[in-house]
Amino acid sequence: MNRGRIGGMRKVGCVILCIVMCCTAVAVLGGRSSAQGVLVDLGTLGGTTSWAYDINGLGQIVGQSGYATASATSSLWTPPGFVIDPKDTNSDGVPDLWNEDVSPADGANDLMHPIGDLGGNGAQPWAINSMESEVTGFSLTPTEERRAYLLTPEDSNWDGVPDTWNKDANGDGVNDLMQDLGTLGGANSWGLDINNLGMVVGASEIAPESSEPHGFCSLETTLQVKHILPPNGGNPGLWDISPVLGYSESWDGYVVFYEMETPYQYDQDFLAITEFDESGLVDTLIFHGPPGGDLQVGDVAGDVVVWNQTIYSGEQSINWVTIGGPQGIIPGGQGSVRMCGDTLVWCTEVESQSLVWIYDIGFAATYPGVYMPECISEIENGVYWPSGYSVDIGDQYVVWKQYDEGQYDIYAFDLRSYVEPWWGRPHDIIQVTSTPGTDEDEPATEGPRIVWQAQDIGAASTRIEACNMDTGKFFTVVDNGAGNYRPSISGDLIAYDSTFTGNPLTDNLDVWVFRISDRCHYQVTTDWFDQYSNDIFGNFIAYVDAYDTYSIPTYPFFAWYTTIRVDSLTFVNPMMDLGTLGGAESIALSINDLGDVVGWSSTKENAIHAFLIQPRDLDSDGTPETWNRDLNRDGVNDFMQDLTPLGPHSSAQSINNARQIVGSMYYLPNTHAFKWDGGSMMDLGTLGGDYSEAIKNNDMCKVVGVSKTSTGAIHPFLFDGNTMNDLGFSGYARGMNDLDQVVGFSFTAGAVRAWLWLSKETPLPPSDLIDDLRDDIDDLAPPGPGQSPEPGEPPPVLTWGQANSLNHKLDAALYQWLVRENVKAATNILGAFVNEVESLVSEGVLTEYLGSLLIGKANAIAAAIQPS
Repeated sequence: MNRGRIGGMRKVGCVILCIVMCCTAVAVLGGRSSAQGVLVDLGTLGGTTSWAYDINGLGQIVGQSGYATASATSSLWTPPGFVIDPKDTNSDGVPDLWNEDVSPADGANDLMHPIGDLGGNGAQPWAINSMESEVTGFSLTPTEERRAYLLTPEDSNWDGVPDTWNKDANGDGVNDLMQDLGTLGGANSWGLDINNLGMVVGASEIAPESSEPHGFCSLETTLQVKHILPPNGGNPGLWDISPVLGYSESWDGYVVFYEMETPYQYDQDFLAITEFDESGLVDTLIFHGPPGGDLQVGDVAGDVVVWNQTIYSGEQSINWVTIGGPQGIIPGGQGSVRMCGDTLVWCTEVESQSLVWIYDIGFAATYPGVYMPECISEIENGVYWPSGYSVDIGDQYVVWKQYDEGQYDIYAFDLRSYVEPWWGRPHDIIQVTSTPGTDEDEPATEGPRIVWQAQDIGAASTRIEACNMDTGKFFTVVDNGAGNYRPSISGDLIAYDSTFTGNPLTDNLDVWVFRISDRCHYQVTTDWFDQYSNDIFGNFIAYVDAYDTYSIPTYPFFAWYTTIRVDSLTFVNPMMDLGTLGGAESIALSINDLGDVVGWSSTKENAIHAFLIQPRDLDSDGTPETWNRDLNRDGVNDFMQDLTPLGPHSSAQSINNARQIVGSMYYLPNTHAFKWDGGSMMDLGTLGGDYSEAIKNNDMCKVVGVSKTSTGAIHPFLFDGNTMNDLGFSGYARGMNDLDQVVGFSFTAGAVRAWLWLSKETPLPPSDLIDDLRDDIDDLAPPGPGQSPEPGEPPPVLTWGQANSLNHKLDAALYQWLVRENVKAATNILGAFVNEVESLVSEGVLTEYLGSLLIGKANAIAAAIQPS
């Protein structure tokens, strides 16, 4: 017996069958289907041309397309790149729609998303991976250079699926999610493949005066940190604390606003605002507090700085100053104050209640004396006095912590639902968190995202959590068993302080950043002093650095010096030169998830040979880090293996995770596709002509490429392991995934159009479907009446009688359809079969899973016997 075979159809086959069955809603290129599959027209961005180059395991496709109206504004131009993000119209987990033009019906594919560029005039994407949907290719720059890039899409709703490939927050024409990978020393570089670890391979010019390329491998993203402030240490004898960052157009630069205190001497505080850029300090302005008073840093936004001021006679106020303009004051203001645009928000204590107040500077300036601060928290909910960062404001939400029913939770107020004036309107307070036994604190917000610090009551460790309020998706940023504190957020980055060092002997605070787009953590500070209380803005981060000790005569202990540091953060992918086989040039064309790289290189004899590089893991940490070594200094990469093809010239185009390599052998006048496996080279032949080229292979040992037919036409082919199958139309195949979904482009009607080819399995006849279902039922039953399963077999699910009853209905349905040709009677009998299975499920004999599988197969039989 073969138990467990129910539902055991190969997953790949099931997925392909589901896709093909759902393709009726997709446009077919020229209305044609090939003999083995369905051809889908992928459309355009509105013009007449498109090219498809690669498809990943999620069905996402990259390529290029022209718009309806396209004009080149520079001497160099390349059609815009796109990503097609398909739809799953029947929610079965399998994408089935790649081309849709609904609202408005303008001739453009609504599922085709432009990816932008590096500021030039177009970008070409070559490959997309399956793990993070990262894209590589090349883009034009404003100076008309071609640069390899790594495009890391953003998961804007944190549902685990990337959905944003193009974002330009500052309007400079550069895709913020697209990273320039640089070059090996020349002006131009090209990204040609990317694996699921985010490693990119391609080619780059190696010198400004030379156009000769070398293959490269760009490793995983690292963080480069550059210290901007202070240039010469801190302020001796003072504590510099509480930094906040912003940008001031009046000062024409970035600014950091911070507080300076004399430790243990409560006489007078100072506030400082320092302008800086990438070169460092520009100017500093000092605000002096009143004698016997205390100043607390609030925030900076645009040309406005705001702070809290307390005079020890008890007078308290919120103060602000417009750089180069007027100053304002709100009497009685207390607590931490934050701002966004012209709007201030702070906490103040009234009758043992800590309340959240909001104030619009712009409205007050327009109508002086009219607008008063408004309380936006609910008075009846007692709020314990929050700490310094327990209130924050962004462009969409005000957030704060609130004490309720024995724990702290995060609450929010949606600013977008209000118009001026705000007072007297109902308040929609949103409770963001409500996890029993967990205190949430230190909220920060930007856009729809809110981040906070969370700690289970009684636990020593803390974690950082977040929520996208637009989608309601929650996300744990970091939970590593250490102390993680005070998150701040800006764009794609969340910064936090953490005691996580990986070394139990050190227990100091360091600053970390989490990049949302790639879900990776990067350590900003690494020394054994404490760095904490961060604020992040753009690619700059400010924090407190406790960098030295000194003795205060009146106190018998040591205290820390502290100073404010500002660092710039740059994310880079180191580009490694892969060298050559002894010649002047090489190009890396493919990389697998093991880090193996293939391509072609010139030799000392000026021949072109396919190569394989298997990198070395020198530190045995499981990650390769070395692809190039030349110990004898002969100009040959010791790790670059010459595949020694059958012909004098060859190129390796693709490598899968089984280290099977495909490419082309050139021996004039013929060019043949080849497959290389463990040292054995196999000629794949042609479709009848004198030319074939293997472009891509998947992990299922399938190969796609192009070949001439006996008539000289260029057709894409699919090699299934034994036979080169003609897909049946003119065109070029460029990419394939493990579901045998193939993409490419064809020249039709004077234009180029991208297409997707979907494998179409030949359906089984109804008699075979019934036999298959009978076998499934037999596998759930004993061998016969009164008999027991064979030793080692699982106990039966059905009795022999129950199985016999179901099989009898299948036999009767087959007889009515095949012998009597009575489709209606056969369908009715199959309906009785379904009813009996449902009864067995309701009685608990069959699980819902097994019942659904049997019913699904019965419904498939009913559909198969219907007349076409």
